[in-house]
Amino acid sequence: MRKRLACVFCLSAFLLVIGLAAFGIEADFSPSSYNPALGEAVTFEVCQPCLGSEISKYEWDFDGDGLYEVSTEEPLAVHTFTEPGYVDVALRVVDVGGRAVTRSKGILVGEVPLFAVRSFVTEEDGGTFILVTLTAKVVLSAPALEETLPRGWQVEILDSEGALTKVADGTLQALWAEMLIGGETRTFSYRLHPSYETGATKLSGVISAYDVEGRIKASVCGDHSIFR
Repeated sequence: MRKRLACVFCLSAFLLVIGLAAFGIEADFSPSSYNPALGEAVTFEVCQPCLGSEISKYEWDFDGDGLYEVSTEEPLAVHTFTEPGYVDVALRVVDVGGRAVTRSKGILVGEVPLFAVRSFVTEEDGGTFILVTLTAKVVLSAPALEETLPRGWQVEILDSEGALTKVADGTLQALWAEMLIGGETRTFSYRLHPSYETGATKLSGVISAYDVEGRIKASVCGDHSIFR
């Protein structure tokens, strides 16, 4: 009986691996900087282990207009931003069978007093672990984070690193009642438990703080679309 179960398990695992190899294709990439200076060359590297099939080309949209201006056969691209501000950089991966998947991440170009990066980890139970890292560039007070949550998803705060938190009306708010000096960071982690909806779910977030000139705000960079 044990041998039969072992054989069934091995066969199922083999079929799963074959299925993933045949149909599993995921687009993901990492920029060399989420907060590049104007005129700084940024390297975008595609995640090779995420690719489950042979790739024909990699297409890039570097200005967020929905048009993929750059196409290459190499899993690497270099781009220099000439305009300041927040921009969604998108990657479209096309395999040899013509199937295409996309992934986009936020980049904040130019000198800023505060910026933040969001990263995702999809868990086996369907939940999503989310980590937001705030970095101060100058002396700031009362840094805060506000995330707009997907409708119907449940949120579980994991580690606020001392922040005061509030979840209400589809938003997650965190406030650190302290001062940060340039180079200091604060992290905030939470878990999202999915609703019954499938497909792509998009997050958006804003960070804020006070410097010598008053309140400053910026969009959260990094990952923002959860795929189920």
